[in-house]
Amino acid sequence: GMMKVTILTPNYYPLVGGAEIFAQELAEHLVNAGNQVEVITFRSDKSLEMQETVNGVNVHRMMFSRVKYVSALFAYVLLLWSVLRSGGSSDLIHSIGEGISPIGTFAARLRNKPHLITIQGNIVMEGGFKGRLWSALAQLSFAHADVVHVISRKLAEEVRALQARNIAVIPNGVDGELFNPANKERLRSAHSLSSNDIIVMSVARLHPVKGIDCLVRAASLLAEKFASFRLIVIGEG
Repeated sequence: GMMKVTILTPNYYPLVGGAEIFAQELAEHLVNAGNQVEVITFRSDKSLEMQETVNGVNVHRMMFSRVKYVSALFAYVLLLWSVLRSGGSSDLIHSIGEGISPIGTFAARLRNKPHLITIQGNIVMEGGFKGRLWSALAQLSFAHADVVHVISRKLAEEVRALQARNIAVIPNGVDGELFNPANKERLRSAHSLSSNDIIVMSVARLHPVKGIDCLVRAASLLAEKFASFRLIVIGEG
């Protein structure tokens, strides 16, 4: 039957990144399958609408300024209020990312709803008072979640160490309509690459966390051994 799902995510379309694409694909897929989806997110930019429907998904954006503790705290309180309002009639509360998961935990507890957390990337534990407070809240969140969904076995180890109980490892999917094998020879000739070239290609944000510098160093070692070695790096940053 039809479900009503409240998805809680720090950023949503038109902001794009791995977790954002996951959130959008999931929300739209649920809507296309006949469910009702409400996305609650931060309004990180004044040009973004506070409320709009994007491809059938109801998106609510709460004001958020990263400047001061007080405004951040206020934003989290607003967010919690918004999730409580939406989550009351929801069948499921789904938090994407550990930073926002404590809000989902509080709302799910207060509304007595199941809570699913998705972790898409490395969990960063910061030092200092704020960091320690946050770590404690995140652990509480993982311990109380009905399911913690991670995209790799490495992340499963990380969340298990942070008290997660029910862990589901489901890697990210790929859109077969968009990504499919093409004629390799034709592609290579179109890009002036020889059919004998050994090619390694990276598609990622050019951010230190992606370790592209290691890839470039490794490529230079391989280039010494194989004259036909090519590295193609695609990304912005």
